[in-house]
Amino acid sequence: MCYIKRNQLMLNWLKKNLSYFIYVLLVIIFINYGYAEYAKEYELKGVCIIKFIDYIKWPDKYFGNKNDEFIIGILGHNYFDNFFEQFQGKQFQKKNFKIIYFDSVDEVGLPQILFISSSFKNNLEKIFKKLENKSILTIGDVSDFAKKGGIINLINKEGYISFEININALNRSEIKISTDLLGISKLIENIE
Repeated sequence: MCYIKRNQLMLNWLKKNLSYFIYVLLVIIFINYGYAEYAKEYELKGVCIIKFIDYIKWPDKYFGNKNDEFIIGILGHNYFDNFFEQFQGKQFQKKNFKIIYFDSVDEVGLPQILFISSSFKNNLEKIFKKLENKSILTIGDVSDFAKKGGIINLINKEGYISFEININALNRSEIKISTDLLGISKLIENIE
């Protein structure tokens, strides 16, 4: 008799709380799905950044001696998580790969590539002024990044990544980009 009463109480509790349980389960599923989509976007952008290296030539004077490292810097929040860590110890353009994270533009030394996080979108003009006359490939993914002076803007269009390249900023940097990459990019000019 006691066993039946306990089962009845559990059944009543489950009936009252089932909708809440299902709601919590759905929230967990959607949060994880949303995070997976977000993580996938930045993984795709990370792949683009790594592939850009094959299509770009930095001025010889920029690399200095043979022991210099090939540095990708991330300025601001790291949306890539650990994506770039898998390349530690590998070589790009005959240089040992290194990833460095920066919290402010004043910390930025001379990376070959600098991804400027959207957490710095309100400081772009200041950042570009600070990096002026340096052969740093600036990459971002915020609206008008290239128009404001960045070299490459990564744009997510329905799950596909497209590129905008600012020709004026590119010319000032003395970096050369292959016509293959230029050919698949939207070329823009910012006001000088």
